Amino acid sequence: MRQLYRWLNILFFLGVIVLNTISATRGLFGTTTKEVSDAYHVAVTPAGYAFSIWSLIYVLLAGFVIVQALPGRQNDSVIRDTGPWFVLSCIFNMSWILAWHSEMIGLSTALMAALLITLIALYVRTRPAAASTDRVSRWLIALPFSIYLGWISVASIVNFTIFFMDAGFNGFGLDPDIWAILLFVIAAVLAVWIGRKFVDPFYGLVIVWALIAIGVEQRTDEPTVAWAAWIIAVVILLFDLWLMANRLRQQRR
Repeated sequence: MRQLYRWLNILFFLGVIVLNTISATRGLFGTTTKEVSDAYHVAVTPAGYAFSIWSLIYVLLAGFVIVQALPGRQNDSVIRDTGPWFVLSCIFNMSWILAWHSEMIGLSTALMAALLITLIALYVRTRPAAASTDRVSRWLIALPFSIYLGWISVASIVNFTIFFMDAGFNGFGLDPDIWAILLFVIAAVLAVWIGRKFVDPFYGLVIVWALIAIGVEQRTDEPTVAWAAWIIAVVILLFDLWLMANRLRQQRR
């Protein structure tokens, strides 16, 4: 079965790369990914440059796909434990793209949630590699899913916000700025909790990247939201720096 997953991972990852490249450049159903995002602008929408993180994510995932296919890695227990989850993540990634470009907001939100669940499963299953003395395991098995999960956590917040806005939800009468700041706090709590539990600063650094980009995007129309995003980003960054320093001290002992 492991041999089957080995080739399915390669096949479906190539499908993700092809579909995402087409959607971002030529577009699907007459629109590009950015054009759909611009049509559903909310208070937690990040600046366009933030989406360049996908290049890093796909480079790291390519590394994972190559490593998991190597003959010498066929008995790697961490890779074996990923089971069908990577293929499922690719399926939900591609399905989300199709739903998003079709402007089926409810379906895209459900698919984003499904993608988030698969990445949580992959993240937990690959964490043992983060503590390995093998650099390949740390950088090409554990790290890809820290970065990917971090970004999809933010993307899920944005997607759910768009879904509720599209559905006409008024936020129980609360100002949209307050809701945005509450979402930033939730993201910060996740970054700190995951950072402490899994000794993982990289997940939090992705949240920092996203919050800074949200601040850049909102600084003119929503200055309160922008400053809140930047302040919370600094708090998370300081925590991550402390986490990395503490990790280095422990390694030197």
